[in-house]
Amino acid sequence: MVIAEVDEGHAPPLPGEDGLDGAVPPELVHKVEQRHGWLTASTPNGEDAIDFGYRLPGDLRPGAAEYVEVQRQATHALAHLLLRVPFESRAMLSSADLVFHGDEPGEAAPRAGRARLRTRVDGRAVRGVAHIDVGAEFFAGNDAPSGACFATGRITGKYLPQRLYDRLRTAAAPAASKAAAESGVTDPAAPEHETAASALVDALAVEELVVDRSNPILADHETDHVDGMAVVCASEEMASRFMPGRRLRGITTRFIAFIEKAEPARLAVRQDGERLIVSVVQRGAVRAETVMRFDEAGDREDQA
Repeated sequence: MVIAEVDEGHAPPLPGEDGLDGAVPPELVHKVEQRHGWLTASTPNGEDAIDFGYRLPGDLRPGAAEYVEVQRQATHALAHLLLRVPFESRAMLSSADLVFHGDEPGEAAPRAGRARLRTRVDGRAVRGVAHIDVGAEFFAGNDAPSGACFATGRITGKYLPQRLYDRLRTAAAPAASKAAAESGVTDPAAPEHETAASALVDALAVEELVVDRSNPILADHETDHVDGMAVVCASEEMASRFMPGRRLRGITTRFIAFIEKAEPARLAVRQDGERLIVSVVQRGAVRAETVMRFDEAGDREDQA
């Protein structure tokens, strides 16, 4: 279990043995207004896990992105409450994964239930950087999790001090690439950015990435770049268009580098058997990529 080495004076208060009663405070899930936080309670579960109650907004149609958002909010809350990450740290996700189990499609999953978040990382934070690897299990009902879970997930990433985050953002600019290389501070991508050419080969469609701020998932969560949940939401929208009637079984998004708000970005959609791959292309490189897996054709109809 990771214990982030942070200034305890700037860390949030720990919940009592019975957890937090009522809605989890919005600052714990990186929101401003309470109505945009979907966690209804938290209960410690041993030394490395917390059980969270959640409830999706009533006017929201449940889908994979909604449960990834629950997982994102719960991961932030766990990082602050359990790993003692200070509020002023900046979160950077590396990957987000969700898999539905059972015979029901994702949109039939319960709108309210419990999510058990457990940290999976070994090692300690260095110079205030807390690395995270958090697994999630989703259960129906408002009581303590019991029975088989209907979905599992995983989020990886890190929390950075503001000063280091600022250096990374500066290094992400093309003009700063040489200075970044010399300083050892780089955009959080692979050593060699993936070329956009591979993403564009045999693409079913190439479209502009448009961030829909009317989506409750994206509301009240301002960042200085295109946030990761915008990629997840756009990818699931592509799935509904290019794999209509197919049951989405799993979704994995890998965040390779910052997607700049001030520059155009494109979505390249490809199909590979039972998988749909959505790549975000900007500056001639793949900045994020989502892989969605579906049940074989006919499975959903057979369940009807």
